[in-house]
Amino acid sequence: MVATIADILKHGAAAHGDALALEMFGADGPVRRYTFREVARRADLVARQLRAWGIAPGGRVALVGENCPEWGIAAFGVYAAGAVLVPLDSKLKPGEVSNILRRSRADLLLSSARLMPAAQEAARDLAAPRVACVDGLLSGDALAGAARLAPVGDLCRPDDVALISFTSGTTGAPKGIVLLHRNIVANVLSAAASVVACGPDDHFVSLLPLNHLFEHTVGFLLPYYCGAGVTYLRSLKPKTVLAALEATGATLCLIVPAVARLFHKQATAMIAGLPWWRRMLFRGLFGTARAAGRAGVPLGPVILGNVGRRFGSRMRQFISGGAPLEPETAEFFSCVGLPILQGYGLSEAGPVVSSNTPGANRLGSVGQPVRDVEVRIVPRDGFEPGAGEVLVRGPNVMQGYFEAPEATAEVLRDGWLSTGDIGRLDPDGYLHICGRIKDVIIGSSGKNVYPDEIEQQIAGRPFIKEACVVGRPAGGRGTGQEASEEIVVLVVPADEIAADLPRDDMVKVLRNELRDACRALADYKRPRYFTLCEGDLPRTTTLKLKKHEIVGMIDGLPLTPL
Repeated sequence: MVATIADILKHGAAAHGDALALEMFGADGPVRRYTFREVARRADLVARQLRAWGIAPGGRVALVGENCPEWGIAAFGVYAAGAVLVPLDSKLKPGEVSNILRRSRADLLLSSARLMPAAQEAARDLAAPRVACVDGLLSGDALAGAARLAPVGDLCRPDDVALISFTSGTTGAPKGIVLLHRNIVANVLSAAASVVACGPDDHFVSLLPLNHLFEHTVGFLLPYYCGAGVTYLRSLKPKTVLAALEATGATLCLIVPAVARLFHKQATAMIAGLPWWRRMLFRGLFGTARAAGRAGVPLGPVILGNVGRRFGSRMRQFISGGAPLEPETAEFFSCVGLPILQGYGLSEAGPVVSSNTPGANRLGSVGQPVRDVEVRIVPRDGFEPGAGEVLVRGPNVMQGYFEAPEATAEVLRDGWLSTGDIGRLDPDGYLHICGRIKDVIIGSSGKNVYPDEIEQQIAGRPFIKEACVVGRPAGGRGTGQEASEEIVVLVVPADEIAADLPRDDMVKVLRNELRDACRALADYKRPRYFTLCEGDLPRTTTLKLKKHEIVGMIDGLPLTPL
């Protein structure tokens, strides 16, 4: 029976032995490869060394580094030692790392060799933790020395804390999401049963950061449990990713919508480079496949499967989460026989709540709740009929925020997790996410406007690289009209017009694009102003827009009426 993450480690080694578990992919192919048995052996030796350093069960070990097999081995070692993993974003600044180390009271900071200088700087003024290099911990000499130490035994229990996932913040109090072993294991088993039907014949290519719970749970622990291999990449350049998808025989890949858009762009660029007659043929076939798909007939894979195979001859599907997926992108990949299964979750739920599946992929939705997870919609004033706050209940839901009882009480009530997301359930039980409550714009009409809906309407326009919709007080801040908001779009122009057009001409082109894109929206949902942004919009490491930063950016930019 698998009840803890340490059980997943043992199960993988016993069931899949000498099969490939984790590998690193370099410019010339795989460079470091570990079988399931090797991962378990090395993780056991890491656990022995942690105990020798005085890391007791329940002690907290922070881990920072790039995606690689050694990150996974170190994480398994922490779990096997009965310690609590505190995964850190490799893009955090030393001040942010220091704040989380202090807040979590970490006993040890494990860092990759490349990040060691920053790790040492982050811990310099702290009484704890000790700082150690993962590469050194897994060197031949270190492993040989650890082999002479006493085995750690079975130190994990289902109700022990397994992981604390902290938000960032240089000076503020970051929130730590506390997940027990049973929370994470329940989510792995639910996802394996409901979403990702994989086994020893499958292979994942990892693109998302391992500290993020979506990748950690579904892209790392789940394939290890099911016997699928995982490849990590030194570079995430599109050419490298596509080469790895083919060379490794990948069948599955977790992505976020920004990556899906990049893949879509790659595909459309490839099609644009074809001779004119082949482009015309593709357009005709694609139109036929799209019409058939909308009628429930999966014709696309039959007539356009060669396009999908450009992303790997064995690729079966992408799994998307973290942000809304544009319907245009989802439909394109569905038509070429490479579906993107959109799901929904949040770190507080371990993280998977719902997902589409290969046999039930409803475009525009985030699928049905996974096994053992319940979803409830609570209506609120101002929301559209049928919409409300999404509440979640299940064995995957966190225990609370670390040493923050008041914050915990705000989101956990009677076993239900208040997600802060707005959604609705359709008659067949598919969940549709409309946006975040805190991002809702209250227009002059008093009606609620969901920025995600407008952003999806704009997405895919040829002259717009990306766009973010926010609200600002009507008439500007400090005008006394803060009760209602104006809808403003921050636009990053496509590279081709940004390079070729003067600013005034570019503004005219983008105004026409936005007016055309928003024509299908109700009057009260249409943006009133837009402004240009030079350079990419600020995003997290999982490529979500940092809307609080974008709101601040707009205050200093000239607005153009729409």
